[in-house]
Amino acid sequence: MTQSIQHYEERFQDRVDELLFLENKVEDHIKSLANMNEHYRKVYEAVTKDISQKMIGVNESLKKINEASEKIADYMGSCEKHANRTRKVFMTTLGSCVLAVALTLWWSHHVKVNLADAEKEVSYLSALLKQAPVLTSVDGKPYVRIVAGTEVDDLQEEGLYAEEWHKK
Repeated sequence: MTQSIQHYEERFQDRVDELLFLENKVEDHIKSLANMNEHYRKVYEAVTKDISQKMIGVNESLKKINEASEKIADYMGSCEKHANRTRKVFMTTLGSCVLAVALTLWWSHHVKVNLADAEKEVSYLSALLKQAPVLTSVDGKPYVRIVAGTEVDDLQEEGLYAEEWHKK
């Protein structure tokens, strides 16, 4: 029995040695894992800090972009209002110019027609008045120049008379 106990003790001792060896290995792995955990925790903190700083920068950039886009939207609205006003003023001015040109053409046509009528009257009156006696006033007395070839002297009253140059 001692032999079987001894056999069990040896076996037990082998198992204990094996367990101690495994325990040492596990402890080494635990230390390695703890070191790795500490290293990765530091890396994680550094990366997290870096990312959080970048996120703050991104948030500030987005805030500035939003403010700029709001200003741009306001400016675009203002530009649209000015463009509408400018278009209205331009169209009104263009319409006024077209109206002014049309009225000028109508007026010039009217003047041209009146001028042609006036030229006809002037030519008629010019021809008519070429034969008319010239009326002149000298010392407050009226005198008439008689057109040559129209004198008549056989009238009832004495004096030199001319033919009537204008008949109504």
